[in-house]
Amino acid sequence: MSSETVCIRLLPHHQNTGAFFVALFQKHDKTGDVSQSTDDEISQKRPAEEIVFNEEGANFKRARYHRENPFIFFNENDIKGFWKDISEFFGVNSSFPADQLMTRIAADSGRNIYFVSDSLKQIVTLNQDRIKFINMGVRLFVRTDLRNDKDKRSLRLAQEGIAIIDNYFSKRRLQLEEHDLLLLLAHAHTYFSDLSTSVQSQIQNISNDLGSLICSYNIKQENLNIPIVFVSWRGRNSLRPFVSHSSRKFYLASCNMDQIQINEIIDKLTIEEKTNNKKSDDA
Repeated sequence: MSSETVCIRLLPHHQNTGAFFVALFQKHDKTGDVSQSTDDEISQKRPAEEIVFNEEGANFKRARYHRENPFIFFNENDIKGFWKDISEFFGVNSSFPADQLMTRIAADSGRNIYFVSDSLKQIVTLNQDRIKFINMGVRLFVRTDLRNDKDKRSLRLAQEGIAIIDNYFSKRRLQLEEHDLLLLLAHAHTYFSDLSTSVQSQIQNISNDLGSLICSYNIKQENLNIPIVFVSWRGRNSLRPFVSHSSRKFYLASCNMDQIQINEIIDKLTIEEKTNNKKSDDA
């Protein structure tokens, strides 16, 4: 094997994922004879899952290790039942491969719902008993603290899955004007009354159910068209965008805002968020 193929660096743009470094090692010599180890070395070695009983054999403790929950893909019952309500609520296109959704526990009570490619699903399904999978998939939904059917199982859209969401979800969408975009990015919460009449009208045409909305705006610069899509939570009278500070900075810079002004906005936003969190804690 040539040295060029021993290691490979996978950058995010190579396969639209995170970055990875892969190295292939080949063992040439056998390991040393275990019998040559000293008594002290052997006495320090303990099995990873050794169970220690007391004299009565009633209590025991295990060596510390983390047991991963299994990956559970949506089955036909989940798709026809649980997923059907979600799909109708967000207007999910029928071509969406719902069988590629998964949770770490039962679908109707999972904290997060993830999406994986079909090829990855096949790998997991065929090797669940042979390979220990730690993490995978793109998170599409996160469960909130709301607990009633009007909130469609209390699930909100996750910003990290917005590329998939934008392609398949047709309902509960808002087309923003620049005024709305700048206002939402500058504040933790924005009242409906402060938004443009166009957005207020769109909100009125959406069901009164609390829950996630998909906000969109296209920035046009010369020959460039920069789409901005992010998730917001619709409250009773306000919107709360789920956008990180770093993403807000990027969006604001794309709107030709200077860096000093952007930093001032983020500083004020940080203070606003801390104030809101303190009010929540006091309540």
